[in-house]
Amino acid sequence: PRSLARLLLATLLLPLLPAAAFLPPSLHRIRSAHRFQQPLYPPLDHYLPNSFKGPAMTSAYGGTPGDGLRDVAERLPYLPLRGGEVDGKAVEIGPFKESEWPDGMALLDREIEDGRSWPFEAETWGGYRDMEGFRAYFLSHSAFVVRGVESGEVMGAFYVKPNFPGRCGHICNGGFIVKEEHRGKGMGRLMAACFLRIARDLGYKASYFNLVFANNKASVRLWESMGFTRV
Repeated sequence: PRSLARLLLATLLLPLLPAAAFLPPSLHRIRSAHRFQQPLYPPLDHYLPNSFKGPAMTSAYGGTPGDGLRDVAERLPYLPLRGGEVDGKAVEIGPFKESEWPDGMALLDREIEDGRSWPFEAETWGGYRDMEGFRAYFLSHSAFVVRGVESGEVMGAFYVKPNFPGRCGHICNGGFIVKEEHRGKGMGRLMAACFLRIARDLGYKASYFNLVFANNKASVRLWESMGFTRV
């Protein structure tokens, strides 16, 4: 249907954000540029994060079950990020804990059932319903949660992973979920700002979102306000 016409949003991640200890939910603008005119080879190692060299290379919709911690300890020693508030609650952004995997799977399950922001059809693609399927999709590379500092509640989640394999592995993809009761309160912008810093620090050079549906107006507004462009 026309309402589900897809919008492809892309922007370069260079330059990104200052190396601040925490990125508050205020807007951090980045400017689009065209810097992929030069060949991407050689050397390939210059363009790819360590974990995407060799047989481990995957793309946005493929992967092997992981724990969401790929490259996190090595490249993101400053996590968790603290200092922000959502809905009056102090929150932190950090890697998934194993105890939080079921909460993340439940968030993804609800989004797919809702049918407005993810391309999968609940009736025909059930991989997200079991933990191995969730780990292969959402936790295959680097994944993070927004959690309440006091309550420990998982209020939102997002992943960062290659959008394409091989020489284009330096272009990342991200997937974002905000728990329903916390929507419209700035969490999406908080995750987006942290995503830009985290993606840069993981070694990616660009971000490309394959599917942002036209009826997901909040997401379209958010990413365009942060300098992303439709392609």
